[in-house]
Amino acid sequence: MATFESAYLTKYKCADASQATHLSLVGGKYNIQSDFFYSLYAKHHGCGAYLVEKVRYPSKWYVDIDKFPRDTILTEMKRILTDFGKSCVLCMPSFEDENGGAHIVFSDIVVRSREEAKERTERLLAHSELVSDSSVYSSGLRMLGSMKKRNLRRVYHPVFTIESGTLHDWPTDKPLDVDILKRASIFPSITVTTVPPTKKWIAPRVVTTGEFDLSCIHSEYKDVQVSRVVRNSRNQVVVFTRNKYCMNIQREHKNQHVYFVIDVKEHITVHAKCFCRCAHTKCAVYRSSSHRMPLRTYYKLIS
Repeated sequence: MATFESAYLTKYKCADASQATHLSLVGGKYNIQSDFFYSLYAKHHGCGAYLVEKVRYPSKWYVDIDKFPRDTILTEMKRILTDFGKSCVLCMPSFEDENGGAHIVFSDIVVRSREEAKERTERLLAHSELVSDSSVYSSGLRMLGSMKKRNLRRVYHPVFTIESGTLHDWPTDKPLDVDILKRASIFPSITVTTVPPTKKWIAPRVVTTGEFDLSCIHSEYKDVQVSRVVRNSRNQVVVFTRNKYCMNIQREHKNQHVYFVIDVKEHITVHAKCFCRCAHTKCAVYRSSSHRMPLRTYYKLIS
């Protein structure tokens, strides 16, 4: 099964770590300049990513607490951060862990060196039993929803935020969204492009003709010859092909081609339709059942 990294980030790979904006904890360096990345990451909740935002100064000030029970961290940090009164978001693993941890990112405080970050953190925790991991000021911070190891599904989720000195608990069932992803990022500014609902036509996007595997619908579609891809709306993509096999009549048409409609909502699904308008076949009103589409294929089609 394709992960978010293997499906989407291949084109952002870079050889030199000094040029990387994101590092993978299972191997990989990426230079991601696309705002659309954050929207996709939030939409798919990481999908098995292992990403660290690599620190570059100036950076937002952030703190990494390690190896303390969850209840101890929560009690102490609620007291400290409420008294401190600065806007921030605190994130923790979603399950109980005796050797737990927390990430705190301050929305409006920018530090210009690792020394400044360490000094601020020491002052913040001066009257607390909690201890921070200062090595993160040379590396970076793991993203919300990203795992640490292939065999360790320990991901961080928002627990509470501080806004204007007031603490707000983050609902445990609330999904990851672009806003909290942006607030929990260590980068000083992220301009996330969001596409509002619209009925306006979006210009077709043409891709190079090639073969794509859509056998998730039918075995006859393992090598689909794609001619072009059109984004009809925010949540729908149409894939035009040169293939003539029709699931409705279970054979190839002589002249007409089939096409595929991708729905991008909670999940990415795809179904087949046909251009044939013959009354006796009723292909004009036929649509196949919807199937979950492999992420790798989807991103390859729209890239």
